Amino acid sequence: MLDGSNPRNIFFSEKEKDFIISINKELLGDVMQQQIIYYAIDIKNTKANLYGESDSKIFKRPVKFWARIEYVSPETNYITTEAEREYSINVMMLWKYFEEAKVEPREGDFIQYNEVLFEIYSIKGPAHIAGQRREAFDTILTCKATARIHVADIRITDEV
Repeated sequence: MLDGSNPRNIFFSEKEKDFIISINKELLGDVMQQQIIYYAIDIKNTKANLYGESDSKIFKRPVKFWARIEYVSPETNYITTEAEREYSINVMMLWKYFEEAKVEPREGDFIQYNEVLFEIYSIKGPAHIAGQRREAFDTILTCKATARIHVADIRITDEV
């Protein structure tokens, strides 16, 4: 099959996939040591207005993940009379972390890195190992710093 879904790939077995994932987990956790806290919005308990927006968000329990953080050059916006700088990061991490934590990344969720909250506004991936569609490998979350919500203001739901 040419679609990348061949379950009998003779060049890339389950053993190789597990080895690649374990090496990347070791690299992220033991070498790079950049940790994020992922806050998924609890859609069921967050009240939204007519446009799907909410001033007070309720989050599921936060989850810590190892990742590689890349700072993006800040953009300057001149929407008001004062110039505002927008800070962004790209968060590169293993898809396996999401699977293990039973978390599905969504645009609008939040990430805390170095005491700053960032809102996810773009998700790229998951990329696939050896072109195998059934083997999700990594993803890139593009996030912008937010001043609307602060770490101290986060409300966590009791539900799992």
